Amino acid sequence: MKAIIQTSTALTPNVKRFLIETEVPINALPGQFVTLSFPELLDENNRSIARSYSLLNWAANDSQLPVIELCISLNSLGKVTPWLWGLDKPVEIESTEALGTFTLRDYQDSVYDEVSRILFICTGTGIAPFIPMIEHILNNHPQKEVFLYSGNRNFTDELFTDILKLWEVEFPLFTYVPVFSREVSAENYGYVHAFYKEALHMNCHVYVCGWSEMCKEARQHLKAMGLTRKQYFFEQYN
Repeated sequence: MKAIIQTSTALTPNVKRFLIETEVPINALPGQFVTLSFPELLDENNRSIARSYSLLNWAANDSQLPVIELCISLNSLGKVTPWLWGLDKPVEIESTEALGTFTLRDYQDSVYDEVSRILFICTGTGIAPFIPMIEHILNNHPQKEVFLYSGNRNFTDELFTDILKLWEVEFPLFTYVPVFSREVSAENYGYVHAFYKEALHMNCHVYVCGWSEMCKEARQHLKAMGLTRKQYFFEQYN
């Protein structure tokens, strides 16, 4: 379907938030993504280049999204993001409907009653699908403990700090743990894997999103600690 990139806002020196108006409002579950095609950008076969991005917003209560929000990181050597960063006016592109199965389990189902704790582990813009996922759980399942472990290199890379700290105040069972690999003065200095292990137990679910190597290492840790494949869920990118 046709879509128009309306505005963009810098979130960090290398990440922007894009608002895109779609021709037809879409339904979206927390955690899903859209694939965008850019007619102005062609590959070696003269076809429009396409990229997939997680949705930062979602359609609650069976409503629809007339505008989608995306959190996109700059790859200075890529073809798409330098072009996106250079936009100074609305541009027409193409968008799919919301796609993907990296979504929350149905915690209304009694089969998940024993799941008392839910962990979210991410690096960089892998936090994007977790914002709507966490918001949904906090508002609909306040009895469940929720932990977010977000890994970044530097303090300036941290995303959505204001809303996450606000949620910590509003929801006593929500804990936000930012981790920084290059800030030796940080309270949580190092890599994200060193911090979430103490929160794991046998009645938890774990969602992981980030670089493929991070996801691979997380899978090894979770398996080694006795969690089964029915307890952890991954979305990875290169």
